[in-house]
Amino acid sequence: MAKQKPQNKKLTYNEIYQALGETVRGVQQAYQMVDNLNKRLYNLENYLSQYIKFKGREGKRFHRWLEKEMAKHDKSRNEKADGKNLEASAASQGPGTEGVRTQ
Repeated sequence: MAKQKPQNKKLTYNEIYQALGETVRGVQQAYQMVDNLNKRLYNLENYLSQYIKFKGREGKRFHRWLEKEMAKHDKSRNEKADGKNLEASAASQGPGTEGVRTQ
């Protein structure tokens, strides 16, 4: 790394350019690692689905269980979404809101 300058001196164009280059390289490396992980997870998903198909009857049972679990998850997620009503009533609106329609 470059030597650190005292705080009162400005960075030169070359120092800024080098810092930006290092940042770009770091972002590219991070993107590459995420992409590799995504490919591995996709392959794992394919292997798992092939194994379930291979198992036959057990695979059907697994699919039924998976559908039940997803239904439970969707139900709990919908219940969490139904929080308190955020719509304001006409009585709770402050002064100056006359004539403003909300639907």
